[in-house]
Amino acid sequence: MAEAMNDRVAIVTGASRGIGAAIASALAARGCDVVVHYQHDRAAAEATRAAVEAAGRRAVTAQGAIEAPDTAQALVDAALAAFGRIDIVINNAGIVNAGFALHESEVAEVEQQFRVHCLGAFALTKAAMPHLLKQARGDMVYISSTAAKKLIPLTGPYAMAKAAAETMAIIMAKELCRQGIHVNVVGPGLTVTDMNMGKAIADAAALAELDKTMPFGRVCRSEEVASVVAFLCSPENSYASGERIYMDGARGP
Repeated sequence: MAEAMNDRVAIVTGASRGIGAAIASALAARGCDVVVHYQHDRAAAEATRAAVEAAGRRAVTAQGAIEAPDTAQALVDAALAAFGRIDIVINNAGIVNAGFALHESEVAEVEQQFRVHCLGAFALTKAAMPHLLKQARGDMVYISSTAAKKLIPLTGPYAMAKAAAETMAIIMAKELCRQGIHVNVVGPGLTVTDMNMGKAIADAAALAELDKTMPFGRVCRSEEVASVVAFLCSPENSYASGERIYMDGARGP
């Protein structure tokens, strides 16, 4: 049985849909109150908030582009105003890759990928850290991608930014372990979300064909990623920090 998380407060970026929404719900099910960050889709963010509240926890929504200079502090302020503390930060917000060969990619795209996946996450980490350090335990999880491990052609800017974020996470895990902070990375492979499934998410036949190519006979689900994240932040995980967990169904190195 999952161990309760004792009224801890989590900020989850990109929580209006997909993996972020699933993480918010999974943390709520274990006892967390949640700041639901979103950029565009307020209705979807409100649906995530409602799901958290249906689990018996409190939630607030907070809007902003994760790479914008003032968003990190706004999320921290929203958590403190609503709940008075911060225990968990989940850096999940992301954008898709344009899909060009790296030498054909624009500098602007590389910059945008780094601003969202690395610099935005760093800004939130920095803004939240003084409050995490006030707790007996703090948790940070960076949602990466198997692209950072497999270095797949045509994912260059995205993979570079995710790899940079992973480096940041592992260094912080080593720097902060003596202060009670757990920092981990979860890197999903292909997962059923609006962001990365394209036509398949709206086409059952296309998704069924894609499922046939997966090692377990189906694509990974957001809830499966969320369960790993929730475990890493829970009392059941008393020792794992600085870990990279890739969820690709054993599809190779």
